[in-house]
Amino acid sequence: MSNNSSHINKEKLFEIELVKKMIKNPTDEVAEELLSLFVKHKVMGNEITEELTNYINSFFTDLESESVVNKLSAIVNRIGRPLYEHKHIAMNAVTWGFVLSGVRVTKAYEETASIFNTDSVVPRQAFERKSHDFGKKELCRIGLDVFILMNNHRVTSSDEKIIIDILAEPILARILKDEEHRNSKYKNLLNKIVV
Repeated sequence: MSNNSSHINKEKLFEIELVKKMIKNPTDEVAEELLSLFVKHKVMGNEITEELTNYINSFFTDLESESVVNKLSAIVNRIGRPLYEHKHIAMNAVTWGFVLSGVRVTKAYEETASIFNTDSVVPRQAFERKSHDFGKKELCRIGLDVFILMNNHRVTSSDEKIIIDILAEPILARILKDEEHRNSKYKNLLNKIVV
């Protein structure tokens, strides 16, 4: 077996182990990792394991008849972020939907405000808010992940240009940082996987 296919198999087995870990003992931390893995696949065009697909689909089983705001709230509640960030992440997911469909950012704020029954200042603040620790638009980035998850969205090259313009870094750069962090965090689990 080639080294590359061995690496791919190890990644798939690791993904399956994380899903099992989440099913056995659900935590916000693992939920966030699974969201990150799903987004990685959607951006890189990789095949998603059946286990991760089933886990992600289970997010939506009880949400089919819900409004967009209720669906978003339910999803954001399951991805391991502090409660006070939930509304901003949900708004950011909606704003990304408008922006990636070609709507100007200022108009996207107005449209998002209309959905959330507020004024456009609130979505603007949510979308432009920077993390105190890193100076990055962390909640904006997480909102993008939620948008990709909720809409099963495959990122196009034109999307990538918009994302770079807004986040000041390619989405792939963040995915690779997330992967490096995940591999370090779950080093023991990765070492147990034999291909």
